Amino acid sequence: CGMFRTLVSTAVLQIVQMNIRVRNTHLFNWINEWVSGIHFIIFVFLIIIKFYICLLCKYV
Repeated sequence: CGMFRTLVSTAVLQIVQMNIRVRNTHLFNWINEWVSGIHFIIFVFLIIIKFYICLLCKYV
């Protein structure tokens, strides 16, 4: 469970860094909106996966 948690946190950090990098250029505003939408879906998906893996860790 601990290893998965660090994987999730690094993924989130990379997502945030990418979003900041894209936001700095006004030309890529539409790309930023598209990318952050996808990243939000991925983020929610990761949380769901983390929840299920932690449940499995408790019962195994």
